[in-house]
Amino acid sequence: MIIADTVNEQMHELILNMILERKIKPGERVNPKQIAEENHVSLMPVRNALQQLTTEELLETQQRVGVFVKEYAEQELLQIDEVRKLYELYWLEHFAERIDRKEVLDLYQQIETLEPRASGMMLLDERLHRMIVEASGNPFLIQQYCGMQNLIRINMYNDSDSAEVSKKAHLEILAAIYKGNYFDAYLALANHLDASVKAYWENVERTCAHAGS
Repeated sequence: MIIADTVNEQMHELILNMILERKIKPGERVNPKQIAEENHVSLMPVRNALQQLTTEELLETQQRVGVFVKEYAEQELLQIDEVRKLYELYWLEHFAERIDRKEVLDLYQQIETLEPRASGMMLLDERLHRMIVEASGNPFLIQQYCGMQNLIRINMYNDSDSAEVSKKAHLEILAAIYKGNYFDAYLALANHLDASVKAYWENVERTCAHAGS
C-alpha cells in the first residue's frame, strides 16, 4: 500500500509538472498510456493521478473522448486571480513578521544571480508566493491558494518581455520584507500582481493580432 501510494503521488507530481511547464497545454488531451509507458508504471497510478488532478480542477473529462487540461474563460481567470490577490495581500499585511528572514535572504540571493528567463526562475517565483502564503499557518487556506495558483500559472502563462520586470519586482518585495518595511512590501506585491495580469493580457492581444495578420 505504501508503495502504491508513493507511485500515485509521483505520477500526480509528474503530470502536474508537465502541465505547469506547458508540455501539455490548456485544451490539449492527456495520453495516460503514453505517460505510463514512458515512466515504466501501470495505467492504474496514472489514472489515479488524473482523477486527483480532475478533482483539483486542472483537468476535465470529456465522455468517450478523453481527459484534457482544463481551459478557463477569460472572465473566470480574472475572478480567480482577484481572489488570489486578496489572499496574498491579506497574508502579507497580517503575517509578514512570521516569515523567516534567513529564507528571505537566501531566496533574494538566488533570484538575484539567475537570468530573468532561466528555467529555475519559475520555481523561485513560486517559492516567494508560497512563503507569503505559508506565513498564515492555515493549512486549509494554503491548500486552496495552491490550487488557485496552479490554475493561474497554467492558463495565464506569459513568456513576453516582462521577465526582467518580474525579477526586479521579486527582489523589491523580498528586500522590503527582510528590512521589515512591510508597507513597502505590500505595495510592491500589489504592483507585481497587477503587472503580471497586465503583461498576460498584452501578450494575448499580441498573439491575437499576429494570428489575424
